[in-house]
Amino acid sequence: MISILRSDLLKTRKRAMGWVMLAIGAALIALVLGVAIFAPPTEDVPSFAYPSGLLMGAQVLTQLGGLMMIVFGATLVGSEYGFDTWKNLLTRRPGRAAFILSKWIVLALALLIATVVLPAWAQALGFLFGDVLPPAAAVDLPLGAVLMQVGLSAVMPLVAGTLGVMGAVIGRSSVSGIIAGIVWMIVDVVLAQLLPGGLKLVSFNVAMSMLGANLAGQTAPVGLLPSLLVALAYVIVPLGVAAYLFQRRDMA
Repeated sequence: MISILRSDLLKTRKRAMGWVMLAIGAALIALVLGVAIFAPPTEDVPSFAYPSGLLMGAQVLTQLGGLMMIVFGATLVGSEYGFDTWKNLLTRRPGRAAFILSKWIVLALALLIATVVLPAWAQALGFLFGDVLPPAAAVDLPLGAVLMQVGLSAVMPLVAGTLGVMGAVIGRSSVSGIIAGIVWMIVDVVLAQLLPGGLKLVSFNVAMSMLGANLAGQTAPVGLLPSLLVALAYVIVPLGVAAYLFQRRDMA
């Protein structure tokens, strides 16, 4: 397993896609800062004051991270099909599930890097350019609560990337993984709107909203344990399906 993971990490470091995605997120944060600097005084200016800058980075991760991780996760698996390299990899080991688990660990590590780098980058820009920014209301939250929100912002991208991995295994291509992830994002929003009452918890967005409220000590229709279990299921089930299908049907 360690040798497989080291190989995947090496390939990921050499591949430009992940670094380009991280650079896009960092550039978007810089663009938001530039707009804030030149914004009219009457305009609603985003705050980069500490610790609001950390939340700015987390916001970018929430808005873009889902789609980026879908592409990243689908490509991690789909590229092996596209370049027909599975035949060389799978003949070296009797096990199959370890290959999918290794891809998912690389996905999670890449997301961890983005979760640390983007909020830190946003806050660093806030420290550097805070004097020229128009006054804006900073977030009145303790650092612990801010870090909790930053951590929660990475959950949806992780789920989206995991579904991208599953879709790539099912369709044996990066394109199928990307389509599966995007379809899930659309269907989940529809379920959140259409399902009645407690059934709304089936929607990942609703479950995450309830989980965030519970962790913040707020009143929520659903308790901490059910919302946490639903959020975990959205990671465990797609990963388990991907590993099972890959082990059952791909090269013997």
